[in-house]
Amino acid sequence: MKILVVADISPTAIAVMEYLKTLLTPMKDAAIELTVLHITEPELAYSETHPDSDALPLVPVTSLQELHHIFDSLNQLCEINYVTTDGKFAETVSKQSERADLIVMGRRRRSRLEEMLLGSHSQLILHQANCPLLLVPEPKPEDLARKFLGAIPASV
Repeated sequence: MKILVVADISPTAIAVMEYLKTLLTPMKDAAIELTVLHITEPELAYSETHPDSDALPLVPVTSLQELHHIFDSLNQLCEINYVTTDGKFAETVSKQSERADLIVMGRRRRSRLEEMLLGSHSQLILHQANCPLLLVPEPKPEDLARKFLGAIPASV
């Protein structure tokens, strides 16, 4: 099974990883290939990049390191490939999903007005996807606070 994960560097990506861990654990003996796709906007690209070279594309090192930090815990359950690019969102996801059996991505909590004005990546992909799309909701702020506070030792 080939799964395309469209991820950013946010609490939603962590929620996606946690959901995937729950989903993939019972299937750990199956041949599962996970492609983690991170698309940066060129004007919002991170400041750290590979050393200057005409042969190397500008790939944000920081975002790739962060993706590894978030998703590497799934290495025991599946093979993971990382793709980082600054292409156009819909075109890039569409191209990467041609070989996918499932697309997984996070969904941000936005008001109806924000969605109307700013649009929604998940809705865009929902209408263009040629395979099932699994949307993982963004964690609520109180859930993040509870998780963070629960991780602090009582002696602190």
